[in-house]
Amino acid sequence: MGEVIRGEGVPISEAARLMGVTEHAIRKAIQRNTVQSYVEKGRRMVLVPSDKVLVTATELIPVDEQGNLPTQSYERLIAPWIAQVKQLQAQLLARERENGELQAELREARRKYRAALEMVEEYKQQRDEAKKQASEPRGDSNSHLPPSGGCHTD
Repeated sequence: MGEVIRGEGVPISEAARLMGVTEHAIRKAIQRNTVQSYVEKGRRMVLVPSDKVLVTATELIPVDEQGNLPTQSYERLIAPWIAQVKQLQAQLLARERENGELQAELREARRKYRAALEMVEEYKQQRDEAKKQASEPRGDSNSHLPPSGGCHTD
């Protein structure tokens, strides 16, 4: 669990907003002891971990008199975001690599498909040629003999 940013808890609705989840999800997290909470004046208060916050720094940490964030607080807030950016960059790289592999597989599949189509066309041409030859009259080896209808000798 990340370090708690606020020294005091926030209501469940505020914790849900800060963490970008539903109030139901916060209640479930409390039941599973993945989020710390306590009851104050009959109201459940949630201690929001810094690594679960999805809002801007100025909403979480009060600024000094000049309106500046304390450096230590800023670094504490930005560290989880840097880690998340690195994680997302790694995921993106993995997806790009996977995409490249899938593109190569697609090119190979298309090449095989075109080759198969060419083979089908060659087969069709051979079949058509064979049909044409089969339908043409064949030269008979007895074509030099007169038609038989009996011998006529005078």
